[in-house]
Amino acid sequence: MKKASPGIDKLSFAKRLTLNCDGVILLNMSDLLEDALNNENETFKIDKTLKSQTLTSMKKHDLVSNELAFDTLFNAVRKYEKWNGAKACLVVGYPRTDEQAKDWELYVRKKIICI
Repeated sequence: MKKASPGIDKLSFAKRLTLNCDGVILLNMSDLLEDALNNENETFKIDKTLKSQTLTSMKKHDLVSNELAFDTLFNAVRKYEKWNGAKACLVVGYPRTDEQAKDWELYVRKKIICI
């Protein structure tokens, strides 16, 4: 797993990078989390207070719960692998902690590039 250094425009860099890489999809954690929080369904429900706190944390660029971040990313990767036959995912905004990185690698046992 590779992590980009602080201070660079990670999203713009990732967009440019994925344009030149066939089979690599870009997943932006901010977009994924907002989508998950705003489009609850039977498999994903969240308490209104927790939803409000999470959206506030995201606006401040603070961390959200490890469980919410992990579940959101896992569901997105599963969806894109199935629908688009993606060979790799470039993830912007995850992991944000060493614990998140270790959890992800243990769970999926795949190499991902995180920016």
